[in-house]
Amino acid sequence: MRARVTRSVAYTQHHPVSGGAARVAARRVAGVDGLTWTVRLDPGTPTDDEALLVETDQLVGAARAATAPAEG
Repeated sequence: MRARVTRSVAYTQHHPVSGGAARVAARRVAGVDGLTWTVRLDPGTPTDDEALLVETDQLVGAARAATAPAEG
């Protein structure tokens, strides 16, 4: 089971963010086209900060761009 979960992870990176830190991750999910993206904030990182939301959106956008298949 653990090996299957590990294989499903396509991207994971821990980032410092305003007031704490966050992990951006992408997984392959059976029956879903493409990757499913998540952001998990470290304990103590404020969850109600609008600037943090913008910052994590930018991190996910950059990660998506970095993992997108090359067009050709």
